[in-house]
Amino acid sequence: MFEVKNQGSCGSCWAFAVTSTLEGTLAVKTESTPIRLSEQQGVDCTLAHDQGGSYNDDDWGCWGCDGCWMSNHYNYLKKNGAMKNSDYSY
Repeated sequence: MFEVKNQGSCGSCWAFAVTSTLEGTLAVKTESTPIRLSEQQGVDCTLAHDQGGSYNDDDWGCWGCDGCWMSNHYNYLKKNGAMKNSDYSY
């Protein structure tokens, strides 16, 4: 079905945990094949302002490859939506 996900040397386990949970939940809820969601969106778009995330008014308080609280990423996705991995790959 899908290859195993691999965060490599980046400490982005938080992004993988959130997207994997959403992929499974959406597949069960819609009774469909899972859609791969973008972990890279979380790594890039949830950066704290002091980490360079000044492109929006919201400060999601994340540190890219240096970590994030899963709830921060989840709240970002609730507000902004999730991109597909095929559109914004890791």
